[in-house]
Amino acid sequence: LPAADSGGTSDPFVQIIYLDAADKPILTKKSGVVKKNLNPRWNFMVQNLDKNVIKNFKALRFEVFDHDVFGSNDFLGWTTITRAEL
Repeated sequence: LPAADSGGTSDPFVQIIYLDAADKPILTKKSGVVKKNLNPRWNFMVQNLDKNVIKNFKALRFEVFDHDVFGSNDFLGWTTITRAEL
């Protein structure tokens, strides 16, 4: 990941967005922050999903941000994986 903080690191977290067939968000989950890391591993598992979300999602969008205590979080990047690719 790119360094977003002045010390040459980032404090990344990921948002996982479940998308329907029209690419509209139906659910968003957020990981914890990995402090001062450019190569994070979240080991994040989403549990207890509603059956309608499981049935209706067509893709997952992963959006990565650098967590900032003051001001807004910095966007670092994203990717989308379709249900068929899982």
